[in-house]
Amino acid sequence: MTFGGLVREIHVQPDPSRLAVLGVSLSDVFATLSKASSNATGGYVQRGSEAFVIRSLGILTSIDDIGMVRVGVHGGVPVTIKDVARISEGWAPRQGVGTRNNNDDVVEGIVLMRRGQNPSVVLEGLLKKIEHVDANLLPKDVKIHAFYDRTELVHTTLHTVFHNLLEGAALVCLVLFAFMRSLRASLIVAVVIPLSLAASFIYLHMRGMSANLLSMGAVDFGIIVDGAVILIEHLFEKLSPHTAEDAHKPWAPGELEARVIATTKEVARPTLFSMLIIIAAYLPIFSLQRVEGRIFAPLAHTVVSALLGALLVSFTLVPALAYFALRKPRVQKISPLLTWAQRGFDPMIAWAMRNGLAVFIGAAGLLISSVLLVPRMGSEFLPSLNEGAFGVESSRTNNVPPRVCAWSCRSG
Repeated sequence: MTFGGLVREIHVQPDPSRLAVLGVSLSDVFATLSKASSNATGGYVQRGSEAFVIRSLGILTSIDDIGMVRVGVHGGVPVTIKDVARISEGWAPRQGVGTRNNNDDVVEGIVLMRRGQNPSVVLEGLLKKIEHVDANLLPKDVKIHAFYDRTELVHTTLHTVFHNLLEGAALVCLVLFAFMRSLRASLIVAVVIPLSLAASFIYLHMRGMSANLLSMGAVDFGIIVDGAVILIEHLFEKLSPHTAEDAHKPWAPGELEARVIATTKEVARPTLFSMLIIIAAYLPIFSLQRVEGRIFAPLAHTVVSALLGALLVSFTLVPALAYFALRKPRVQKISPLLTWAQRGFDPMIAWAMRNGLAVFIGAAGLLISSVLLVPRMGSEFLPSLNEGAFGVESSRTNNVPPRVCAWSCRSG
């Protein structure tokens, strides 16, 4: 109930014996108080470009006014609320209890971040505001203690994502060096990784989107450098000398540049088609709507923009770097791993070409089997994320005072 702009809890406790003596029922008390304290609307009056709202407020302004409300008549004498009930000021019934550590009575507050905001920026501003409130606005014996926030989760997630990205980039470079036996070629391909990510970040910034755990975790460096690997491997294979005698022959003026351009054109078209096919696989994600669209759309935007950035770098920067790397001819070494792999897949390719029908039937059977297994597979909408903290909330039936408990625990 509102008195003078302040909300106070007023308790009206009817006395059953008085109700019976004066001939007043409990429903009469409820109906009378509801009519006496209810507000009503009167619409609005429009005057020019302004509108004035009209409303009728309840006439009760104090506890004494409640006691003077007439609830009935007994023997020709009006019966008021104070004749049949005890009126007092109190508190609303407790709906729960917050506990923390050994304190069984704490006040818990939850700050909700708006959708689309940056958690790091919001948390930093919130912690500064809490320090200001503790130092200037609250009494000396009242303090705000943040027992759980997303700071540690955000930092751990970012550390994990960037750590995995660095490991993935290093692994790609290691595999390239193992199969190509050329440090120059491996470093040229490795340059594509940060530049493609930079292109993705620029695109996301222009769209007002942020990189998150799902989007960055879906970045596959093997796919991103696919076009650059095809191009650089073809350039080094075609333009590197294969004997020591050829290594001592210098390039004629303009010869290397012309051969780099011609060699790049040989694989440009299949490289472009292969990257476009990969990009097309992400197009259905752009059609997702509602919750799944908001969650997985950044994934598609991040991966597709990174692939387009890698494609652009592969056709511009990679040939230029290959030109500078091949100005001094060096004998191209053949990796033992590549030789061993060719011994395995050359006979396999030859057998597949001779038995095309059998290969087609086997591939179709595997495809049909995978489609039949889809309904039997379990699925999760979101990946499980163990952040090391948890909260517990328990509730009881209405006839038992409810108790809500929440705390934060850290797992080793």
